[in-house]
Amino acid sequence: MTGGDAPPVTVLVDSETGDIQSVGTQVLRLGSASRIPEATIYKDYREVNGIRFPFQITYSNNYIGQIILEIEHIETNIDDENMSFSLPGTPINKIK
Repeated sequence: MTGGDAPPVTVLVDSETGDIQSVGTQVLRLGSASRIPEATIYKDYREVNGIRFPFQITYSNNYIGQIILEIEHIETNIDDENMSFSLPGTPINKIK
């Protein structure tokens, strides 16, 4: 995928499940005009209330190394009166 001034993005998708397997691109290195490759790998997909979620996400590049996020539990359709959402610069609206 490409668009505008953004660097190209490569997305690998499982042809049977539609799960995103990995995303690769290049990002600007802080304090430099050079770009470094980065990759995000999605694994261990599980179905939660009919939606498939990756329970392991690995982010890596040659500048910071690897960050592995392992998700233990996902909840959907949570009804909590204390939850709120807003766009930057707009007042917070409570869900009712």
